[in-house]
Amino acid sequence: MNVRERICLTIKAIAQKDYAQVRQLIDSCPTEHVEVASLEFLNTTRMLCRVAQLFECDMRGLALNLASTDTRDNAGGITDCLDQIAAAHRAFTEFCDDFGVCVDDLLGTVGGHHPAVAYMIGISPEPQADLVGHWRQAFAVAASGEVLGEKRH
Repeated sequence: MNVRERICLTIKAIAQKDYAQVRQLIDSCPTEHVEVASLEFLNTTRMLCRVAQLFECDMRGLALNLASTDTRDNAGGITDCLDQIAAAHRAFTEFCDDFGVCVDDLLGTVGGHHPAVAYMIGISPEPQADLVGHWRQAFAVAASGEVLGEKRH
């Protein structure tokens, strides 16, 4: 089967949560041997950019949620959104610190914060520890994601 056919079948299997089929498609795929720059360097750089993208997407989602909540005159919903934003921002800052990268530099890889996100960060309350923990865990999961089909030796 060609690459496009294999990709289509793999996406379908993932959507159907048929992980045995995904594994079979990966294991039956022809392998290639390549020489690459340091895998630690490449994987860590890609991972950091991916987590930054996920963070910014989540923050924009919270901004949209806040905007829709605000139009319904729902003070509790507004507070919940701002609490999540504050916690996510704190956890992301700590995540960046753990890798020794500047928050603004890492966000720059995805175009920086949307103006609405930057505004909301500025008006967010002090983050709640339990919510920060939730976001730390979310970033840890995103950072440890397996690359589909990769076998590490």
